[in-house]
Amino acid sequence: MSGRLAYSAEVSMSLRCCALFCAFLLLLASREFFGKTAQAAASPWLGRSALDAMELFEHAMSLMREHVQPTARIHRVIKNGGAAANIIPDYSKVQVWLRDSNIAAVEDLLARMRKAADGAAMATETRAKVTVVASVRDPVSNEVLGRMMQKELDRIGAPRWEERDTAFAKALQKEVGVPEVGLAAEIVPFGPGHGDTASSDIGEVSAAIPLAELRVATRPLGTASHHWATTACSTHPLGTKGMMVAAKVLGASMVDLLADPAAVAASKAEFAKATRGQPYVSPLPPDAKPAVL
Repeated sequence: MSGRLAYSAEVSMSLRCCALFCAFLLLLASREFFGKTAQAAASPWLGRSALDAMELFEHAMSLMREHVQPTARIHRVIKNGGAAANIIPDYSKVQVWLRDSNIAAVEDLLARMRKAADGAAMATETRAKVTVVASVRDPVSNEVLGRMMQKELDRIGAPRWEERDTAFAKALQKEVGVPEVGLAAEIVPFGPGHGDTASSDIGEVSAAIPLAELRVATRPLGTASHHWATTACSTHPLGTKGMMVAAKVLGASMVDLLADPAAVAASKAEFAKATRGQPYVSPLPPDAKPAVL
């Protein structure tokens, strides 16, 4: 058993259920502003509004959206804007998600957002605090593991859709307003750039040990992830068939690795070259604490 446990810790394989593929790297940060409270009617001159600072920051970010790469995405939600309208708030908080196609681009967005926060604080005589809550880097795909997984996918084959699966898929596509083209039924050949990853901490795993990812269709083409249409497929035979194919491919690939120590060694050698022998370093600061989002 010790050999099996050792192998399981030396490589990693993951599944992403999808229509085809998706991408984006992610960084999640909170922006907090600290001011001075005061009664808004009786003595507003004594206060410095943290809400004003947040609004100014939000305006700066809205203007910045015109000047980012087409691959960038900026999402935000206001978590705290004050307690009562007649009280100048001394605290405000906005949570921001940054996404782009690689971590260097995400870090550039973060640097620009820090400037926006600092500028808003300066203009309103408040104080800004930026805290990185979560971050994931570009996945480092391992070709040795990927080719081994592809061999098993080619052997097992794509999900075998029945007429009822296609009919259900097209009904969903019609309902959500995308072309009624059914389901992906072809296996994409192995090759660099064939598929990408979504915002996931699997990128962090890939910086620690060799990684290969498998993507299998479990929802209709054109439908969005994190959507009710995807949920509707999860317990439908359509979704189950895709996940069963994935389970077989992952299981068979792990058996192949257990029987082939040379392949494990080759994957680790490729990993060492890709990471230049650098040890894993967390993107979070050393004093980071688990956060409730």
